[in-house]
Amino acid sequence: MSMPTFQTLAHEVLALEALVKPVAPATFRYLDTILSHAQATVSWSGANDEGNARSVLGQIEALLTSHRFLCKIPWARVERLDDALQPDTIVIDFLAATENEKRREVLRDSANQQVWEYAHAHDEKEFHYSDCVLTACLYIAIAELLQLPIAMCEIPFHNFVRWRLPDGLYLNWDTNFGYDRWTDAEYRAQKDVPADSSAFLVTLSREETIGYFNFVQGLGFARDGRWPEAIRSYRTALTLVPRVPSARVNIAWAYVTEPALRSTDHTREALTLAQQAVAIFKNSNTVETLAYALAENGRFEQAASSLLEAVALDSYEAVRDQRATRVNSRMADVFRDGKTYLEDLQNNEETH
Repeated sequence: MSMPTFQTLAHEVLALEALVKPVAPATFRYLDTILSHAQATVSWSGANDEGNARSVLGQIEALLTSHRFLCKIPWARVERLDDALQPDTIVIDFLAATENEKRREVLRDSANQQVWEYAHAHDEKEFHYSDCVLTACLYIAIAELLQLPIAMCEIPFHNFVRWRLPDGLYLNWDTNFGYDRWTDAEYRAQKDVPADSSAFLVTLSREETIGYFNFVQGLGFARDGRWPEAIRSYRTALTLVPRVPSARVNIAWAYVTEPALRSTDHTREALTLAQQAVAIFKNSNTVETLAYALAENGRFEQAASSLLEAVALDSYEAVRDQRATRVNSRMADVFRDGKTYLEDLQNNEETH
């Protein structure tokens, strides 16, 4: 395999993904094609103000549009940067359904209008499905190549990029929409992030960004049931980005829901990690994990009440709300009966 022409964050992310599942050499070559195109077409005068920031970010968005990158909501179609860099035929049923979705403006709003119209007019063409974090990765790869002051930022269930301005100021740029759609205050309101939160709406350093993608690597290992590798990736993420709850939640959740990982030490650590996660950021995800960890540690009444609190906190997606209400309401009864999730799972397996 020939060496890639460039070395950027995106190349490092593909290397992380390759440890989970092989990445074809053609994927690296296509990434280099995009970067070569950026090198030839994206121009920055060096003036660091909002006007120039919007201009350069808009050029990057136009570049990705020219390569037919299509934001996919919901995100199940792509899980890896490798997936996003693979061409895929457009699904007109998806386009039609998107018009009725809560986030239908993702494809039709502002800078994405051109992509939306092109997709409808060229359903036989191949597109590249992406999502917020994968597109952010491409933005940052281009930024590293061209020495642009762009970094990633994380909020619950979403990522975007920031152009860093002088004096600690910045311009938020939402990669799903392709323009500076929301301020920090608006992101906080959407995701219920407290103004004093140190976990989210913080500009990530490069090391922290690598930590985030180690977490994503862990998700890939977990999907394949490769739990030692998944836990290792999550722990790397926890080391590199200790101020966010995600890695703690996923380690704790694995320890209290995967039979192969059950042990006294893991049960104790799961509770500690879940309590830390709730202290960092209290939402349905962290509180639900705490509930399962409490039950595994024999604190069943607390577990049941925490689980119902998690249902009340869950306002992110209507579909998930319905599922969470149904599943967690039943599990609250299980906990009140003095059983853990794993014990309930074993009982169900024995009766089927």
